[in-house]
Amino acid sequence: MHGFTSSSPALSALLSCLVLTSCFGGEEDNGREKVLVERILDGDTVELSDGRKVRYLGVDTPELKDDDCYAKEAKQFNESLVLLKEVELELDENPTDMYGRTLAYVWLKTGSGERMVNEELLLKGYARTLFIAPNHKYKSELEAAKEAAVAAGAGLWSACD
Repeated sequence: MHGFTSSSPALSALLSCLVLTSCFGGEEDNGREKVLVERILDGDTVELSDGRKVRYLGVDTPELKDDDCYAKEAKQFNESLVLLKEVELELDENPTDMYGRTLAYVWLKTGSGERMVNEELLLKGYARTLFIAPNHKYKSELEAAKEAAVAAGAGLWSACD
């Protein structure tokens, strides 16, 4: 009869795998969650295939409901980046907002690595920065992206008053 004993190397390896990592799916080693974007709500909010709504951290795009300048363009750009694609969510200190939305940095795999969607929105001039404590993990990177867009007159920085 074959079985595991408490001193079995195979049992030890299996237990180590279960305790130390997610060997059987779930989150990545980097702490991010893989999800599928099903719908784009606006320039900085999406709905996932599981029904959750995700609001991007560190950015604020013009509001569609207020018919703000560059709101439609921001939504279209967000759609071109993530609609029906698998992305990874990275949470910060506060994982939800007062509306129950998940707050996250959204990462998209590319042929050459990955890019943060939040940062892309800023670099291309589709968003302004917005930081609400305690979620400041990528504040310096996002501020730098916004400053680059302002200097280049990208997107809303030249199209809107």
